[in-house]
Amino acid sequence: MSHLEQITDTAINAMSRNGSIGVILPTTAYILRLEAPPVRKMIEAKVPIALGSDFNPNAFCHSMVSG
Repeated sequence: MSHLEQITDTAINAMSRNGSIGVILPTTAYILRLEAPPVRKMIEAKVPIALGSDFNPNAFCHSMVSG
């Protein structure tokens, strides 16, 4: 699953059972003014978490170099 901005408890349990990895992109959630995903809850459910940098053209922020 990519861009894990929102997830239910049911989906967390399904990810845990299936060995799925949650990809967290914190800058995307911040820019879109979304609630942060429940990372601690996913970790406690044994869902592996990957942290993405968010620095791509679809998630522009002012700290990105323009050229």
